[in-house]
Amino acid sequence: MSLIAAAVGWPILLVARDVVNIELALLTASGLAMANTGFGVLVHQVILRMIRNHRRFRSSESGA
Repeated sequence: MSLIAAAVGWPILLVARDVVNIELALLTASGLAMANTGFGVLVHQVILRMIRNHRRFRSSESGA
């Protein structure tokens, strides 16, 4: 859902603020917004997985 919001919201913001016209730059900005959001989601998922694995390891250690 966040990728869709980034792909649509970022270009709308740029057009609304007269930063760019509707042209190739707008499509580029949309692509960069999707890449940026996708990278942020990826980093978040990696950190979340690391925390869960750490908790799982600690709980199995204390139960042994």
